[in-house]
Amino acid sequence: QAQAQTQTEFGSKTFNHCITKDKNNTRNLKQNEQKLMTSRQSIETSGSETRYKQVIIWRCAQCEKECIPVREQSRCLCGHRLRDHPVDGNETGKFSCKNNHCKCANFFYLVAEGAWILRCRCKHKGVDHDPATPAHKCLKRGCSCIGFDSPWVCNCDHPWSQHEQLVVKRRVKTLAEMYLQGETNIGSDLTGLRRGN
Repeated sequence: QAQAQTQTEFGSKTFNHCITKDKNNTRNLKQNEQKLMTSRQSIETSGSETRYKQVIIWRCAQCEKECIPVREQSRCLCGHRLRDHPVDGNETGKFSCKNNHCKCANFFYLVAEGAWILRCRCKHKGVDHDPATPAHKCLKRGCSCIGFDSPWVCNCDHPWSQHEQLVVKRRVKTLAEMYLQGETNIGSDLTGLRRGN
């Protein structure tokens, strides 16, 4: 009889625990639904603003094609990344490097793939050339190179010399557009989007 009473009490406690857990789960579910609804409303109300961003593109002057996208991690002749050369909001047209002791006066895009990076016709690396002058002459002792130039040929079948770096303004997708096109997950990505990532 004592054993039966103990089993009954244990079963009652387990049942009550399950009910409490179920109530907590229901409460959490309602809170998550409320957050989701708030997020959607935020997107619908604030996602309609149109914004333009100033960016750098690298295109072929012959076929007028953007052969390689220039991203924040793209390399500059000075050895640093595009993210170290503030572009958006800079109306001067000169995007100097913000790294200490770097003399780079303007971002100069270098094609790179993994560990491979474009070299000059003189066989020296981009970082061996002067980033402070427009011609970017070679600084290696004994090298007669008067300016960075590469024999590399792009996949568009045109040489490196036929490509140009341009500054353009691109329309930034709104939160509403990204949401409707399935480019963001409301539950996990909204915080990053609000921070501007």
